[in-house]
Amino acid sequence: MEAIILGALVFGVAYAITHRGSKRTADDNWRPSAVSVPAIAHVSAQNGTHLGTQRGAAVQLARIEGRQLLRNEVFIVGVFMSVAILVVFGMIWASDSLGAQNSWRHWLALLPVYSLPFAGMTLMGVNAAALRSRRDGVDELFASLPASHASRVVGHIGSAWMAVLVHALFVAAYFAEGTFMNHYFGRIDASSIGDVLVSFVLVVCACSLAVALARWLPHAIVGIAALVALAIVATILGGIGGKHWSMTRQLSLWPRYPDHDWLFAVRPSWWHALYLLALGALVAVAGIARSRRDRTVAMAAVVALLVAAVAGFAQTRPMSATTAARLAAMVADPIAHSSCTRSDGLTLCAYTDYAEITENWADDLAAPFAAVAPQRRAAGFTVVWRESRLDRLDPRVQANLD
Repeated sequence: MEAIILGALVFGVAYAITHRGSKRTADDNWRPSAVSVPAIAHVSAQNGTHLGTQRGAAVQLARIEGRQLLRNEVFIVGVFMSVAILVVFGMIWASDSLGAQNSWRHWLALLPVYSLPFAGMTLMGVNAAALRSRRDGVDELFASLPASHASRVVGHIGSAWMAVLVHALFVAAYFAEGTFMNHYFGRIDASSIGDVLVSFVLVVCACSLAVALARWLPHAIVGIAALVALAIVATILGGIGGKHWSMTRQLSLWPRYPDHDWLFAVRPSWWHALYLLALGALVAVAGIARSRRDRTVAMAAVVALLVAAVAGFAQTRPMSATTAARLAAMVADPIAHSSCTRSDGLTLCAYTDYAEITENWADDLAAPFAAVAPQRRAAGFTVVWRESRLDRLDPRVQANLD
């Protein structure tokens, strides 16, 4: 009940902000400016804006639609949801994270799923914008204008620049929270950078899907239905294999990673980003194809489909024998693959990627270790990072451990 009330309150505030001062009345004394068509063409040529061309029209429409998106109440609700995620998971529940959950690898791997609420609200906002002409009954008026249907579709898809800009602010705050408030440890490797890229791709794909739905199924309820269907399908695909890891999960919007240290999981996040981007491009082409069917559109569809197929295959490939042997060796002999620090009889060993955590261990163990009898302390203590949930590792890794 509290969540419903809070959601209604946020929606009400967003609606008030976006509709403040939106009422306009016609001015009977308005007259067009006395600028001749040749003068406009001359200014256009000087500025290089290519006004009057379909490409220039699409660029200008994208600029305006992006600004309009920032005034959409559903989009603003998505912004509030992103802020709530930062507060809840980055501040209130941050202390619940233990061990590897305090690493940059874990924090950044969650970024795509934390981006999904904003992407969902962006889908609904862009879909509403693409349906504006139909909702206001001015489709015939737009059809009489120089800009083609395809240019308007590209303009709506291009409004993704505003969503990407807002999401970039969210990502910046996400990094700042991890650096200055929670002090996450470990390396930011290539897979983690890929996770950041995936979060941006999800937002862009939401815009493409929203416009395609508006072109082929022009009804407001379709956007909501598509959002629900995506959530169901993504949850099913992302949970294949249960507690055990399955590369088929990569076909989901966000693969739910296994319940063990993700240092022992293969995460082809770059292939996943390419896979999602190709699907988004394919959907965008489908939206354009509603009003434009030529060789260029057909070729773009074929290329997007091929890229999606290749990336989908690449990201679902099983773990290689070499990788499985390497991960098994790390589990079987953690000290040999760890970075160790030694001080006054206390040896702290953590996997090389997590070497920074030994500093936290040293601070936590300083007082208890000081209370140990000198003769026992001289014998030495060793603290080693071990992975205990062996039954949930990839079957190929388990086979090397047997």
